[in-house]
Amino acid sequence: MGCTNNTTTYTVQGTDLNGCNGTGTVTINVNPTPLTPSITQDSIFIISDNINGNQWYMDDVILATETNDTLDYTLYGNGEYTIIYTDANGCSSSSDAVNATIEIVNVGIEEKTKELKLNIYPNPTVELINIESTKLIDELVITDLNGKIVYLESNIQQSLIQVNLSELTNGVYLIRINSGETYNLKKIIKH
Repeated sequence: MGCTNNTTTYTVQGTDLNGCNGTGTVTINVNPTPLTPSITQDSIFIISDNINGNQWYMDDVILATETNDTLDYTLYGNGEYTIIYTDANGCSSSSDAVNATIEIVNVGIEEKTKELKLNIYPNPTVELINIESTKLIDELVITDLNGKIVYLESNIQQSLIQVNLSELTNGVYLIRINSGETYNLKKIIKH
């Protein structure tokens, strides 16, 4: 993608059926290709060196609403992030040149497990999640990313439960399941 730097003048001469001649001239200016954008990672953000004209992609799929110079990759998860920069003239340049792609492989809080095996599905979810455990579940705690408890259920004593998340706003949450001395901490996404 891109444009080359070139200015050319074209002249056209013509004669109609009556023998009348005419000449026209037009100058075409093709704007230069913008410099290849540079992207860097800082904490949970990927940052473009261009303030405007950005379009972010993850695994070659457009992130349609992500056009700022900074992207919070925890919203999308693991993947290969690139950017296409389009200047004011409509010329584009992509960051997928050598060493200009950022691959994120460990998003969010590291999952800590102490022997409690879980299956949580569907994740992401719209409303309901199912939680299956190899042991009886004593307690279930769901927090937002600021640590605020948004759901708490104690004395469950079941190995299969279903939780309705319809009252929660869309976003990323942490779910901690306790069973005796064992626990598991997982990330869940509500759409």
